[in-house]
Amino acid sequence: MVRFLVSVMAIAAIAITAGCGGSSSAKIDSAGVEKALKARVESSSSVKVQSLNCPDGVEQKKGISFSCDLTTTEGLTGKMNVTQEDDTASTFSWKAKLSGGGTTMTLSESHTG
Repeated sequence: MVRFLVSVMAIAAIAITAGCGGSSSAKIDSAGVEKALKARVESSSSVKVQSLNCPDGVEQKKGISFSCDLTTTEGLTGKMNVTQEDDTASTFSWKAKLSGGGTTMTLSESHTG
């Protein structure tokens, strides 16, 4: 099991999109989140991400959680559970459980503040 605990302030650069219309709440930029999370996984471990797919339309709000599908270049697959740690979608904590070919791996990164 690989475990690391790091602040995710690099995600602060994620673009945030506001919903169209007066009654829509702000949504996170899923493509920006995917790019930032991929960079964090690859810079903090030996894992290389082949694909990371997070849902569109996730509300930008502290405490909101969502799951992304993660596949590595080594063929490991699994879910990455992501939680927003602030109301601006600039800080996230995540945990991914990956498996394949007889290998199981857990990766995580938590914001502590």
